[in-house]
Amino acid sequence: MSDAFGISARKHGQAVRAFFAVPLPEALRAGVSQQIASLHAATDGDAVRWVRADALHLTLRFLGNVGVDDVPALTAAVGEALADVDAFAVKLGAPVAFPAPRRPRGVVLEASPEEPLAAVAERIASAIEPQGFAPERRKFRAHVTLGRLRSRRLPALELPAPDPAEWWIDRVVLFQSELARDGARHRVLETIPLGSATAAAPSSHP
Repeated sequence: MSDAFGISARKHGQAVRAFFAVPLPEALRAGVSQQIASLHAATDGDAVRWVRADALHLTLRFLGNVGVDDVPALTAAVGEALADVDAFAVKLGAPVAFPAPRRPRGVVLEASPEEPLAAVAERIASAIEPQGFAPERRKFRAHVTLGRLRSRRLPALELPAPDPAEWWIDRVVLFQSELARDGARHRVLETIPLGSATAAAPSSHP
């Protein structure tokens, strides 16, 4: 779908700008929001366009424009690909410049271990290729974006990891992204549980 056609299709309700991601649970979102507030208040904090709390997520695959009629088949394919994936835990680290300190474009929290998230991202990629989506050229890096730089200035990033830092991953969400002047608004289109999501999580991962 070309960009011009995609924009026109979105205007007429025929397509959505979409991506697969993992949303932050409420407690973790609150902790990350406190970090964003501290960074925003720091020197040069206004040089970054910070993400709103309700938009915090970890992207697994950005899709671009997707036909509304194609959403059911797309989510069914991804659901089948993730049906035997066990839920797992990851931890978020301290704020860092992304993709590198020397040439930063944003501020992020990296997630570790990265391997299970990368495996989920790869399964999604394999599931959607038959639907006409080209392979992703960039190497997957698991992170939650806190903000994007307006210039080359950065606030001091000397903060610890958010509290709580641990995160139980038991589902993937297909989001619709609606662009706005104050940042993108995200709406849940479909929620896809991982294969073991119906099992009880360990007590350390409420």
